[in-house]
Amino acid sequence: MIALGDALARFGGILIRPNATLSSLRADEGRFDGWVLALLFVLGSQIERLTGAAARFEVFGSVLLLVNALALALLTPVLVGFMVEGVVGATRSRYRHLPLVALVLVATLGNLLRQQGVALPGPRYLPEMIGAIWALGLALWIRKRMPASEQASPGGRNHRIQQVIGALVIALTVLAGARDLTIGLRNWDSAGPVGPSDPIPEFTARVSDGTVLTPAALDGQVSLLTFWATWCHACGLEMPILSAIEQRYAGTDLHIYGVNRDSGETAQRQSMVENYLRDHQIGFAQIYDDGQLARAFEVEGIPHMVLVDRHGQIRHVHMGRVSERTLSKEIDALLAE
Repeated sequence: MIALGDALARFGGILIRPNATLSSLRADEGRFDGWVLALLFVLGSQIERLTGAAARFEVFGSVLLLVNALALALLTPVLVGFMVEGVVGATRSRYRHLPLVALVLVATLGNLLRQQGVALPGPRYLPEMIGAIWALGLALWIRKRMPASEQASPGGRNHRIQQVIGALVIALTVLAGARDLTIGLRNWDSAGPVGPSDPIPEFTARVSDGTVLTPAALDGQVSLLTFWATWCHACGLEMPILSAIEQRYAGTDLHIYGVNRDSGETAQRQSMVENYLRDHQIGFAQIYDDGQLARAFEVEGIPHMVLVDRHGQIRHVHMGRVSERTLSKEIDALLAE
């Protein structure tokens, strides 16, 4: 309990009494604060990401989806932590973790506001940016103001106030995490992408050949929808596979549709994509998605492939790269049905 009380006092004190809090730190105090604050950051602002990854894991069974989601969730506190350590300096190493409290607090508050439907200005990661700037500002202040060896005794009343503030920070992260988890479990079926055995979702999209594509238009044919973009390196590595598939199944009932996720003005975007396809000798039709198809199929990362059978049923979904052998085997089986 003493260790917990000291941790709460450190977390609250860095926000309201940074000078006294840092001066009172013992040389061996708070060695694990960095890990604790990183986990609080995840709890306060990243549970939605992890819940979605768990839902995708249930559909596809790939542990890499969970590992990747956890790595992305920890990326911000790890990077900000390294920057803070670099600014604080080696002689003040015992102070290096506490500026992360600012990142945790602002990211959590931003997440709580989003949960309440408050539309924050700027990009989605604006709270994390503000928290990182605050943390780096504290690190600069520490570098200029705090000597390497000064220690002081914390005051009793102020120490208790700091504990209350620290407890409040942790309570907010628990509240935000619990709410995200509740929302994620309630929306579990729609948290991951549309998967195998699901009916194809409703959509209407104009194809580059002038036709209009709807789920009904896919009846009677085997359809491959590949979500991609010119800036996506993994998509570029898949282009030779798609080119080979296109040539091998020419004249069959296989229809390939590229769902392009590039941004920009329509004319400029189409010109860029057409040049890219010409360079890679790709001739299948393109859909310049404005986000409708990506939302309908719950696509987050690319490349992302969806293989649909003659009855409008999704049979295979590939998140990330897929081998030509695997894709050909799946297509052969669907064409033979």
